[in-house]
Amino acid sequence: MYNDTHLNVLISYAYMYGQERFLNYIKEQTCRGTINLMIDSGAFTKHNSKQSMQHVNVADYCKFLQEWQHYCEKYVMLDVVGNAPQSKLNYQTMLDCGLNPMFVATMFDKDYEGIRKAVERNRNICVAGGVTTKSDWMTKRFQDIWKQTNGKALMHGLGYVTYPKMLQLHLRSVDSSTWKTGAARFGQTFFFSMEDNRTYMLLQKDIRTGRAKFPLALRRQLAKLEIPAKLYFTEEAHHGENNVNTFINIYNSILLQKYCKRYGLEYFMAVGSISDLRRIVYVSENISNITYTEYLREFGKEVVA
Repeated sequence: MYNDTHLNVLISYAYMYGQERFLNYIKEQTCRGTINLMIDSGAFTKHNSKQSMQHVNVADYCKFLQEWQHYCEKYVMLDVVGNAPQSKLNYQTMLDCGLNPMFVATMFDKDYEGIRKAVERNRNICVAGGVTTKSDWMTKRFQDIWKQTNGKALMHGLGYVTYPKMLQLHLRSVDSSTWKTGAARFGQTFFFSMEDNRTYMLLQKDIRTGRAKFPLALRRQLAKLEIPAKLYFTEEAHHGENNVNTFINIYNSILLQKYCKRYGLEYFMAVGSISDLRRIVYVSENISNITYTEYLREFGKEVVA
């Protein structure tokens, strides 16, 4: 199911599995046309998790997708990080089950013949490496796959939100979780300025201490969102589920989604819980007149996941 909306969300099977309330809400929003869904396999999540995540296996994932392929635009094969032979076996297993997942070209995958065959089956393909590599190497990787597939590959840059380069390459879509992790782990403010034609990743403490400039465009945006500078520089405002950074990051990520859509690029926000998805949907539906005060009024109490 493809919904013609700017609100693209990537959700990992690792987080969807067994979460009935979350699953029902996702279905409700996709059927309403509110969101456009991409399902990630959860391979990278499992690789980095301290938990076993035994449900992230090819048999259970295939069974899950037999139903969920009808609610998403695209879904990713289950690769095994660092194990190319097993990844290829998983891919073949999924094909044998009648599924047609996005093939994952890892940073170390130089089998362009295999990549070409995968693109013949499904033009949508994931290109890994964007989470850790933003350099010229990654640019060349996208260019090589584009050339090797004669321009047929509709590439998704996994974790590759690098503005404006992502709009200059032959990419169909990208995704990022920094709207959430940047705020939660580092207290970062993500800001997209059409006025300056750039993105910023800022620490409010750096602005407060003079180590970084306080962009005029950001000050204007804070005023529009009814976030006084005094509040923005208050440490307590950057803690908790409803912290000011997460709100600003959601707002700016949606602005960037809308901007990218105009130029043919789908920007997916990686989402891991029903509470996060509800916040994103609310901000998106009220994007033209949303304020932080109204956001707090809506989510003043914790949304139970």
